Amino acid sequence: MSRLLIISNRLPFSLEKTNDAITVRQSSGGLVSAIKSYFERSGKQSSEFTEKIWVGSMDVAEEIYQEAVALNAFPGDFTVVPIFPEKELYDDYYNGFSNSTLWPLFHYFPSIVEYKKEYFEAYRAVNQAFANSIIQQYKPGDVIWVHDYQLLLLPQMLRDKLPDANIGFFLHIPFPSYEIFRLLPNRWKRAILHGILGADLVGFHTHDYVQHFIQSCKMILKVENQFTNIVYNDRLLKCDLFPIGIDYQKFREAITEETVIAIATKLEEHFYNQKIIFSVDRLDYTKGLEYRLEGYEEFLTKYPEWRSKVVFILNVVPSRDLIKTYSDRRARIEEKVSTINGKFSSLAWQPIIYRELTGAANELSEAIFVNPTDAEEVADGIDTALTMHLIEQRSRLSNMQRRIAEYDVFKWINEFLSCMGDIKNEQDNLRVNVLKEQNIEKIKADFEKAERRCILLDYDGTLSPLQKVPNMAVPTDELILLLEQLTRDEHNEVVIISGRDAQTLDTWLGHLPVSLVAEHGAAIKMKGEEWKDQATMSSEWKDRIRPLMEMFVNRCAGSLMEEKKSTLAWHYRNTHPDLGFSRSRELRNSLLQLTANT
Repeated sequence: MSRLLIISNRLPFSLEKTNDAITVRQSSGGLVSAIKSYFERSGKQSSEFTEKIWVGSMDVAEEIYQEAVALNAFPGDFTVVPIFPEKELYDDYYNGFSNSTLWPLFHYFPSIVEYKKEYFEAYRAVNQAFANSIIQQYKPGDVIWVHDYQLLLLPQMLRDKLPDANIGFFLHIPFPSYEIFRLLPNRWKRAILHGILGADLVGFHTHDYVQHFIQSCKMILKVENQFTNIVYNDRLLKCDLFPIGIDYQKFREAITEETVIAIATKLEEHFYNQKIIFSVDRLDYTKGLEYRLEGYEEFLTKYPEWRSKVVFILNVVPSRDLIKTYSDRRARIEEKVSTINGKFSSLAWQPIIYRELTGAANELSEAIFVNPTDAEEVADGIDTALTMHLIEQRSRLSNMQRRIAEYDVFKWINEFLSCMGDIKNEQDNLRVNVLKEQNIEKIKADFEKAERRCILLDYDGTLSPLQKVPNMAVPTDELILLLEQLTRDEHNEVVIISGRDAQTLDTWLGHLPVSLVAEHGAAIKMKGEEWKDQATMSSEWKDRIRPLMEMFVNRCAGSLMEEKKSTLAWHYRNTHPDLGFSRSRELRNSLLQLTANT
């Protein structure tokens, strides 16, 4: 049994102190609703977790929090671990980098992104504060689940200190295409990808977001992937889609509650003989509220027969009023509502009922899809919905409800946590367990006792790091010193194996008492002897292959051809990953055809 640590920017409630009373209010938002439903249900049933802990920031003084603890004011479904960042630092982290940089960029609004160094530094500092708190709480076996765009750096910060921890990360907003993500300064975008890749499992809402993330990792960090598996820093991790659901049963049962029935009855009486268009959204430029209003205005203009027969109830949840783009948007929406009401209202009818809400908004997919920027398409979509036969309406709603009921919040959470366990098992299966401490000691002892020792060493990528240009992989002074130390022992026979040509190996390593293998075996030079060619074929084949490789060099920017005595090599590690991979497959097929009858 283990503990589950949920990590989010905010704790799932806020505290208010008036006079001597402290009030606890549940926060709004889909994440809070989803996790709390899971905690409540798992609290009533047997759970795989011995304890559930929620780590997040609080916007009240620590003294008020301690008072609430003393009063036992918090719900009992989970343990609370608060973070108390300094106010100005938190403002630059949250209103700054999180919501003035990441939020607009990830939602494809690059024109309003703010690039401020102090915002990023605050973002890093608050992420580190979260990491420090979690590390103090952590116990071996804990499952850590980090949520959303405010904490993109956190997984790797945790990985640095807790290398064996089981860490999951879920992004609740879109991950943009590489062309958009690359607009971030190089240091920032590398830090963000590095941070996310500290997780064992990275979750997104859609397949597109998964592909966007993998593409950015390939382009910026040059990582390798196989489908949704990524190898980074010699560690396997997985990216996958986990579309979040709602607590369907909770909403389904709510229609029988007296308060809900009373509100529904009141609406029916108030808007008797009128069709109701109902909308609930946060006040955010990504929600297309202005486009929605323009579409509704076009609907009333294009279909005047609906005037006095339909009402648009627009419920807006205030959001991030301290950010100027949000407060400006709010003013424009209120102005647009006033304009439409002034244009179409009568004494008995008001086309738009505008309200501000303080509760959570759970968005469900609409049955009729429209482009919100196309006012006429929105108008036609409204008319289609209002004139749709009741049988078709019920059929569409029934299908949507069935999908929502099947993939509810509990399935979302259980699938994610199950996948976290699977990827950990896969990592364990891939981990090399041979060199444990006792194995290392045995190898040392056997090495010391051996009369003769043959030490086979690969050059590129082992003795010397891979280089963009092969000829830059010159051995360092440290490497030469290490090889000299190995060869001083008369019991050691050192063999260096490389894809390099004989002349290059002679220049770099020929002065050492070692055996050399060039071009992966095409030529061999035993210690103290001369080079001997192992390949006896003529080099005429090169004349047929060289033009083909040169053509692929021209077709793939960043690639190069390396010619040696017995081999030709086409290098594409410096190319665009997708293009390089595609061209390598084309070249392989062309070579197979060209040499089929040779």
